[in-house]
Amino acid sequence: MVIEKGYAKINLGLEVVGKREDGYHDLDMIMTTLSLYDELYFEDHPGKQIIIECKELEHVPTEENLIYKAIDLIRKRFGINRGVKVKVVKRIPERAGLGGGSADCAAALRAVNQLWELGLSLEQLAALGSELGSDVPFCIYNRTARVRGRGEVIEFIEDIPFTYLVLVIPPFRNSTAEVFRNFIVHRENRGKIEILVEAVKSGDLQRISESLFNDLEKGMAGTEIGEIKRDLLASGALQALMTGSGSAVYGLCLNNFKHAQAVAGRFQSLLNKKHPDPFRKYRVEICTTRSSRRAAKSEAEIDGASHKVTARTETKAYAMLPLAYQRIMNHYKTILTPLSLWSNLSIEILDGIHVEVKTSDGSANRELEVRLREIAEAIGSGLRVHIKKPDDDFGLISTDNYLSAVIKGLERLGYDGEKMYTLFPRRVMMHGDCGTVLYDSRKDEFRKLPDAVFGYVLLVDLKLNNYRSPRYTGQMDEPSRFKAIEEGLAEMNFYKMATNAYNSVEKFEERQIGEYKGKSFLERIRLMAYHQGATAAYLNLGGRTLTVICRFEKQAQRINNILKARFQLGDNLITSLKTDVLHQTAKSKVLKEVSPPSETYEDFDGSPFLNLEETEEYILDEERYRRGRKKKHAGNALGVQDCEGILLLNSGGSIFKKYDFIDIANYFQKFFEGKCITFELNGEEIPVEFKTEYLPHILGIHLLDEKDPTLRGSAGFQRLVSGEIGYRELKKTGKVSEKTKKIILNKTQSSVMIFNDIFHNRTDNIYCFPRDLIVGSDTKMNKLEFGITRALTDNLFHKQNLLGIGKDEKTNKYFFYTSFIWNVPAHIGKKDSYRIVIS
Repeated sequence: MVIEKGYAKINLGLEVVGKREDGYHDLDMIMTTLSLYDELYFEDHPGKQIIIECKELEHVPTEENLIYKAIDLIRKRFGINRGVKVKVVKRIPERAGLGGGSADCAAALRAVNQLWELGLSLEQLAALGSELGSDVPFCIYNRTARVRGRGEVIEFIEDIPFTYLVLVIPPFRNSTAEVFRNFIVHRENRGKIEILVEAVKSGDLQRISESLFNDLEKGMAGTEIGEIKRDLLASGALQALMTGSGSAVYGLCLNNFKHAQAVAGRFQSLLNKKHPDPFRKYRVEICTTRSSRRAAKSEAEIDGASHKVTARTETKAYAMLPLAYQRIMNHYKTILTPLSLWSNLSIEILDGIHVEVKTSDGSANRELEVRLREIAEAIGSGLRVHIKKPDDDFGLISTDNYLSAVIKGLERLGYDGEKMYTLFPRRVMMHGDCGTVLYDSRKDEFRKLPDAVFGYVLLVDLKLNNYRSPRYTGQMDEPSRFKAIEEGLAEMNFYKMATNAYNSVEKFEERQIGEYKGKSFLERIRLMAYHQGATAAYLNLGGRTLTVICRFEKQAQRINNILKARFQLGDNLITSLKTDVLHQTAKSKVLKEVSPPSETYEDFDGSPFLNLEETEEYILDEERYRRGRKKKHAGNALGVQDCEGILLLNSGGSIFKKYDFIDIANYFQKFFEGKCITFELNGEEIPVEFKTEYLPHILGIHLLDEKDPTLRGSAGFQRLVSGEIGYRELKKTGKVSEKTKKIILNKTQSSVMIFNDIFHNRTDNIYCFPRDLIVGSDTKMNKLEFGITRALTDNLFHKQNLLGIGKDEKTNKYFFYTSFIWNVPAHIGKKDSYRIVIS
């Protein structure tokens, strides 16, 4: 048995000299080998077969495998009739630019030369290898070399010194043929090979790192390859380079294992933040060069020598708040809008290529330095950037923000901003105009949206020291939330914008935070915020900060004070959305003013709810109380909440999380009182009025005490709108039965949702049934003409919450006046409903 190793190779330099007549390209390269290798075991096999055992190569037809081709070439060239069995332990990934196939091919040539005792020299084996692949001759020798032509011209140079590097193999692969097919010879690195040869000869790792290059990286700055390079540099690597045609990228480190460990650790942390999907794995490992040569002491000048300032400008980098964030596998979509929270930047242009970043808090931003160096090289001048940060930016001012702010600042000095933006992913450019944008990471594209509607933002530091975000699993896309936010922006409606704000991964964070701070920790804070007027409350990315969005500053201040007193969360910040757009109150396209306004006397049927009809005696008592009292408009008492947000509720179940009866009363008064809706039922137009005196009955407030006439009509509405009756207080007192509370809850939820459907003209959600299908002849609901319900199910024997439409025979007018649970007979369904058209 013969054992051979096929070593991975990397390119230290790769210049594409030109395209040949045969379609291939002439190259000029410096290559060396790594400690990463495949193991190959060769032994004779009875018969004439060539058998290759390798699980990782099972997808490759045996005759197309380079190992097979190498052995078959030797057999044919030397007339050998022997069989070989090869077992391969594969460690070098395919199509990564590491020469795994060529290394195995070269190993096969060396192995059968030994196995069959052919006595061929390395030069002869290299000549045979050139018939099989461009990199095979180099892999025969496994030494640092300058390789030209198609790989057949090899010139050995001084070995690169022993050092460590961090090798990153992304989950995607590059096709060498496709890369070269699309490549346009640019000659931008002409002459760099000689510089690199001298750098390798010097043994100075710093000098070598500054001389690395690869022509094939042209155009990859904004791709995932470019992102990997930047992250390796930000993690502390001396330099990062794609090897060959990719997709592998390596970060050159010092000849110190601890340094390589630190770089790999920091890079892995960055990777986990950007690509948390466990099913899309990157391979990150520490390798070494195969050399016994020691690195020379660096002769690089100490950075910090005096540089002349040739120009200066100032700018700002604004924090960007995610109004929506949706992660899908390894990609995400987000809507970002600027806050009135910023860092001040002072930018100085220096003579010489020198980059310096200084921050007011003394923190380092290696990633920004690396990106600024790319700009410095592009403009041919050095950069010194002073950043004065706010006390806390809550992680909302990213490196992309700073980078875009620098580019905008340089534009004011006459530099070409568009050219600088091409060096980076397009997401950097989206920060340039400091406006609201929608970004899709899968396409690396952004779209400008209308500016956000003005409101206040409370950023809450949850004090999660040593907290680590969990891994996120795959999620479903929710385009409706993005669409609703976009509609809110277009309509300049604060509530439609803010109510739909969300973070799709916060459910994972919530579970983790629940284990860390207690299961109810976040829920208690959220409920308190909603009760105090917040329109939205959701976690920022990373889970350490809660974003609370309010319409009014006093709401944010009240929430902040409670957070300090009750939750001991005091390191918070109140700011605002950076916009000049003011909220425009929602207007229904279908509600019409009642003309002329009618003065009506209040008159009620007995309560139709679950057969809890009033007695005749109580009806007479109520009539005596109401007689002669004309309808009065309630005062415009304000609850804690601005009631417009109720129009945007997605489900009835969330009403009492944010609102109370006072808010519902204000909502009804503000958007429905004095208005009517025209239903078209089977060709007949029926105008139906909204009257505040019927709201207590619709919500079921009268059930709290059926002998109290002040819980009905205008008096009942006055008690609602003044805040005298509150749902939370009802739950606390214990004086109201659970059954009654449940009835009131169901009536309120279903009625408000139907009102919202009417306001927004969502007739597809509404079904209408005539009186004779709903009640029997013995009912006391004499005025009932129709009942409407929403989202009728197909189940038999179901119960539906119904909103009743009554008719006054004296005035011949229709109005909403009650609600109740309808026990739907088994034979009745959607087929029996009237089709409603709102005109």
